[in-house]
Parts: sequence; C-alpha cells; structure tokens
Amino acid sequence: MPIEKQRSEYGFTLIEVLVSLSILGVMVVCYLSLYTTSFINAYSMGRHTDVMATASAQMEVLTANEPLTFNGIRDVLGTVDLKGNHVVDKAHMYVYHSNTDFNFHLDPVSMNPHLETKIDGYVVTIVVPYNGGERNVTLTSFIKGDFINE
Repeated sequence: MPIEKQRSEYGFTLIEVLVSLSILGVMVVCYLSLYTTSFINAYSMGRHTDVMATASAQMEVLTANEPLTFNGIRDVLGTVDLKGNHVVDKAHMYVYHSNTDFNFHLDPVSMNPHLETKIDGYVVTIVVPYNGGERNVTLTSFIKGDFINE
C-alpha cells in the first residue's frame, strides 16, 4: 500500500501572500497620491482666497473714497497698507514685481456720453500675483471720478 502524503490546508502559500501584498501596496500608493494632491489643492485655494481678499480690499478702499481723480486713485492705491504699482500699458499688467504687492491700471470711461446723465469715471483693474508670480487674481471695477489729470 502506497503511503500518501497529507497536505495541510491551513495556511497561505508564499505566492498568495506576495500577490496580496502587491495589491495592498498599489492601493496605498493610490491613496497617498490622492492625499498629497488634495493637500496641495487645499493650500493653493487658501492662497487664492487670501489674494482675492487683498484685491477686494483695494477696490473697497477706492469705492469708499469715490469720486476720485486719476491721481487720487493712484495715490490711494500707492499708499494703503500694500504697495501698488501703476501700470500704464495693459500688456504689462501681469509682469511680476517683487517690490510691489499688486499692479493696477486705470482706463478713463464716460458712460452715457450722449445723454443728460453722463457718468465719468475709471475702469480700475487690479492684478495681485501669488506663487512667485506664476499665478494671479484679476479684479476689475468701475470707480466714479473726474477726468482731471492733476
């Protein structure tokens, strides 16, 4: 009578363990990738919110002081807590300057020039850079004022 070997069915083979560990490793790598991407996006959105608040604060200062002249707007934006850089050419609005906090541009506008209720003012565009000038926030608003270039 031949002697039969008894095989134990109580454990896992080495190949089963290695396959399950490799599947678990792939899942962990995917989770960590998702986690770091989410963290980077949350930080970036926080910076974006801070910069948007800066631009909004500058516009609120102008709105609180209207009507303003051309030089009055330049003076207000140049002397508030943050330093603004007046950009004459719109093509240079998005050029990052490390010694200023934001760039701004002024366009004189006359609304309803042919009607009795003519409103003069300026379209003010404020660009606040962040991430070393790689990204920026642009905010544009109409500010009532006079076309007096003092």
